[in-house]
Amino acid sequence: MTNPMLNYAFRAFGFLKVEYDGRNYNKFLYYIPLVISLFVTLFIYLINLSTEGIVNIFLEDAFSSLSTFTQVLPGFYIGSLAAIASYGYTGLDSEMSSPKAKIQESTTNGSRPSLLTRRRYLTIMFGYLASISMVLTILVFFVTLLYSIGVFPVAKIIFLATYYLVVFIFFSIFIQMLLITFFGIYYLSDRMHR
Repeated sequence: MTNPMLNYAFRAFGFLKVEYDGRNYNKFLYYIPLVISLFVTLFIYLINLSTEGIVNIFLEDAFSSLSTFTQVLPGFYIGSLAAIASYGYTGLDSEMSSPKAKIQESTTNGSRPSLLTRRRYLTIMFGYLASISMVLTILVFFVTLLYSIGVFPVAKIIFLATYYLVVFIFFSIFIQMLLITFFGIYYLSDRMHR
């Protein structure tokens, strides 16, 4: 039996389940972030080849700035979520124009697709962004902590493999979050008023 509170907590990631009529946004949500993250990881690898020793980005000032940026984002996203949920503009309560977005909702007889209003779509989007930014902030904290105190002394090859994997995961999540944020800003500033 599953825990209902846990199910509700994971609904914050429901944006990944939104379907669009006639369009596939997987490249936007997954492929582009993965490819860019691969190039960033490769770039960091090439930097490490050209220097003596390992340049650990998690211990550098540039990453500290990026870390601070990710720590500020949850508040921004939660503020956006609250503003969208409480804004009195009636146009937000109409269904989205093309491409229409829908999500599978549980019913007593299984599940059914439910067309999303603009307000619901934006709240799902900013709820996802708030959740993923909190996850990223916690990930950054633990990764920085583990790399700064050197908790796990391991062979160099294991260290490097783990390091590049963590870099890849971090930038995949971060770039996906940025792309969805840019899409949300576009939607709020332009698409919502059509």
